[in-house]
Amino acid sequence: MKYLFLFSLVACSSAPSVKKFSYAQTINHQECLKPLENVSLPFPQKIQNAVLQTTGLTGSLLVTSMGVVSDTVVASGGIAGLYLCADGNGGHGCGDLVGVYFGVMEDLDLLWTTQKAYKGTSAWRCPHVDHISRAMRKASSCLHKNGEYVAAFEQLDRLESDEVMETCMSDVEKEKVQNLKTEVLRIPQ
Repeated sequence: MKYLFLFSLVACSSAPSVKKFSYAQTINHQECLKPLENVSLPFPQKIQNAVLQTTGLTGSLLVTSMGVVSDTVVASGGIAGLYLCADGNGGHGCGDLVGVYFGVMEDLDLLWTTQKAYKGTSAWRCPHVDHISRAMRKASSCLHKNGEYVAAFEQLDRLESDEVMETCMSDVEKEKVQNLKTEVLRIPQ
């Protein structure tokens, strides 16, 4: 139980903060940034997020560990086969096979399965970030309505270019960001 609590703390602390997306330029309409001041999940959602992220992290590590085992079996199985070949032939006749094996192993990425498993389960390790995206969309929309087109676009662009946000935002939220970005690009004449 103690470890579950520690995992929960780690999971809660891994979500990006809105401060990470601060503006580099001066904003004339500071009231547009009000939605970004206090962006946090309600307590029940924090608990739900922690539980989901902890179980996702555990599952991701389990699948990635299976990838490590698989990669290890592939690498060590070939070496064991070469040893048996050399031993069974009295040490003769495996020279070509050894050269081919090490040539293939040099070209083969030994951690292919591990890397694929880790990348494939990245969404399992995600914190809940839609609430941050909603606040940033609200601020961007306000900036756009007040004629601060560049700031509005940059806010959405930063949101999309952040790796955690891009990976962890729900598909619905990604679509809303994309729609707003399209709208922001249309500068009224």
